[in-house]
Amino acid sequence: MEAMLLILGLSLAVSLTAFSALWLASLRLNDVSIVDSYWATGFAVIAWLNLWWQGAPDPLQLGFAGLVSLWALRMTVYLVRRHRRAGSEDRRYRALREAGGPQFRRDSLFTIFWLQALLQWLIAAPIHAATARPVVPQPSLAVFCAGTIVFIIGLSIEAYADAAIARFRAAPGNSGKLLTDGIFAWSRHPNYFGECQVWFGLALASYALSGSLIGFAGWLLLTFVLVKVSGVPILEKLWAERPGYAAWAARTSAFLPRPPRAGIEARGPSQ
Repeated sequence: MEAMLLILGLSLAVSLTAFSALWLASLRLNDVSIVDSYWATGFAVIAWLNLWWQGAPDPLQLGFAGLVSLWALRMTVYLVRRHRRAGSEDRRYRALREAGGPQFRRDSLFTIFWLQALLQWLIAAPIHAATARPVVPQPSLAVFCAGTIVFIIGLSIEAYADAAIARFRAAPGNSGKLLTDGIFAWSRHPNYFGECQVWFGLALASYALSGSLIGFAGWLLLTFVLVKVSGVPILEKLWAERPGYAAWAARTSAFLPRPPRAGIEARGPSQ
């Protein structure tokens, strides 16, 4: 137990230190968006830090850390490229800066950077369970493989949706319009659905290695944050004023993919 608490404290300290360094950089750049550059990478750091601290990891633990690293690499590259294409601070953070006034630069350390560090550490529950403790005497290879399959499917959905968004935004004349066809005719937020599926897969794989259900707490927290706090609600509020949103929302699921509701006209991405 003492060893587990030690690695948990160490991983939290590393996350807080990394996000604090990003906060200092954001003051110089006057751009809080750089916080996103470490969000996914930090999970891979936690995974490999845990394995290094434990020593002599099980091959399945190495495979688990590899899955986390694969997701982190794709997500980090996507977020960094998106920020570079935008050429300015993300509108979400810009709105917080305007609302925060002169104290925002100081307060952002706590309300953005350290908050994300804490969320990262909590959501990383399946990583802590899978890598910071010895594997169970007989890890379930079947459950681990099932988790890996769910992970790969979720990663594919997320990557496909993000690529579709990037292409749509890069096309001339799409500014202020909604992407409502293809996978976005089945879910208004398929990238968030894919993200949650990724973490459900990691939770399954973590359970196969540790026998602990604590990994599912990270998946549940991530799902709650994306669906109820910082993901879906923010985008829905931004989209609500755009032409065609009401019809799209009426026929298309907000999160879980399903066939579009019949009888409601689909106008495509040119709305």
